[in-house]
Amino acid sequence: MNGFQLTFFTRQDRRHGGQPLAHWLLAFAQAQGALGGTLLDALAKEPIDLFYVKQPVEFGRVGARAPAAG
Repeated sequence: MNGFQLTFFTRQDRRHGGQPLAHWLLAFAQAQGALGGTLLDALAKEPIDLFYVKQPVEFGRVGARAPAAG
């Protein structure tokens, strides 16, 4: 399966909405369904400055118990 990996970088002491920025970002991503393009569009409307890296990746599973690729 191909997709994208988004990695966000922030300092631990940064806050947004009264909570640590990292915690806020995880809750925000869950509320958005954690969809890459949609998430970035939604974050663009927030009063924050957040550095990120977006890179294409291939996801998969391996092992004798992993479901067959198909």
